Amino acid sequence: MYGYGPANMRETKYAWILLNWKLKVFSRPAWNEKITIKTWPRAFNRCYSYRDLEMYDEDGNLVAIAASRWTLVSLETNSICKVPPEMAEKYSMFDKSLFEEPVFNKLHEPESSKLKFEQIAGRRDIDTNRHVNNISYISYAYEALPQEVYDRCSF
Repeated sequence: MYGYGPANMRETKYAWILLNWKLKVFSRPAWNEKITIKTWPRAFNRCYSYRDLEMYDEDGNLVAIAASRWTLVSLETNSICKVPPEMAEKYSMFDKSLFEEPVFNKLHEPESSKLKFEQIAGRRDIDTNRHVNNISYISYAYEALPQEVYDRCSF
C-alpha cells in the first residue's frame, strides 16, 4: 500500500481498518487453485478509502468482485484520523466501480418487522472497542436462518 501497509505500521504510525465490504461471488475456485486478484483505490473521503477488487481463476474467468471501505487509524492517538495529504498523493485513483447501485448506504430500520430471532451478546462476542465483533454477527445470522434454508443450502 505504497508504504502504508501492515509491514510499515510501526514506522508510519498508521493502520488501515476494514469497515465494511460488499462481495459478489460468481463461482468458487477449487481447493488449492491459483487465483489472481486485481485491486485498486477508487476514492478517498476525509478518513475513508474505497478500494475495489476483482478475483480471477486459473483460466482467467472472473469469479468474484468486491468493494470495500477502509478507515485510517492513528496508532499514536488510537483514533480515526483524516488521510494526510502526503499519503493521499501517493495513490492514483481509478474511476472504475464494480457495482451499479450505491454500496455503502446507511442502514435504516424497517417501518415494520416481526421478531424472528433474539440473541444476548456474551463476553466472547465483544471486541476490544467493547462492541459486538463483526464475526459474531455472522454467527447470529447463521443461527437466525429458518431450518428449511439451513437444510437446503451449503455454506
